[in-house]
Amino acid sequence: MKNKLLILSALFFALSNLFSQVAIYPPAVFIDAKNRSGSMTVLNQGEEPKEIEVNAKFGYMAYDSLGNVYPLYDDSVAAESHSVIPYLTIFPKKFVLQPKKDQTVKFLIKNTGKIPDGMYYTRLATTSKDVQKQIDTTGLGDKVRIGLSFKFIFMTVLFFEKGALNTKVDITSLTTGTDSSNVRLYFSFVRDGNSPFLGTAKLKITDSNGDEVEYKEEKIPIYFSATRAFPISKEKLKPGKYKAEMTLTNEQADIPDEMRVPFETVTKTFDFIVE
Repeated sequence: MKNKLLILSALFFALSNLFSQVAIYPPAVFIDAKNRSGSMTVLNQGEEPKEIEVNAKFGYMAYDSLGNVYPLYDDSVAAESHSVIPYLTIFPKKFVLQPKKDQTVKFLIKNTGKIPDGMYYTRLATTSKDVQKQIDTTGLGDKVRIGLSFKFIFMTVLFFEKGALNTKVDITSLTTGTDSSNVRLYFSFVRDGNSPFLGTAKLKITDSNGDEVEYKEEKIPIYFSATRAFPISKEKLKPGKYKAEMTLTNEQADIPDEMRVPFETVTKTFDFIVE
């Protein structure tokens, strides 16, 4: 049993090291119609060369029936009107990255003259794997040699902004539910405009005495109308009456100020009861 634990610990350590060997910056690439180009940097922090491949795969962050966020990749209807892939060129798409070296990957947008104003996007899948080595089988005879290879995929995002952009979000309702340890607040959002909302949600909860019992800020992407869950520990929400104040702003550290879509801050307040 002890040997098995040692093997598992060694494997976990090896995987952690492998995963940390490649870094990508920035996590989001923003391109406007004036410059039509952008870039990201891939860095090999390890001691071995890596084979790198960059591909575009349309997708966006969506919300499931429980209000949890997840990456959605099979929405062909959204891809038809919002994907930037038909206009995107990536160079280089494949390369070998030597240890302690970095490579700039460039993105070019073209042939967008006829598409409507708005924000177009895609996910970027950057695959990293060890460079294939030739195995010397001389003298092995009938012996079997097993090689273990790992492949890691890093997902980032690219946005292309064309023309006059606008986005609006209405917070239409609040419902509640529970799980084993949380009261779950389900806020429904209706989005309008030609761009997704990429901002911050600020949630403040006060009790019947007006005392603040919870405050949190979270990044919240809203590509289409959806319901998002905010779990709050039951230890903070004992049975009683509460007020939830939800504020949406376009503040987000990952997005340069000049690339933020104009957005009028919205605040809604809802009463709810915990039984």
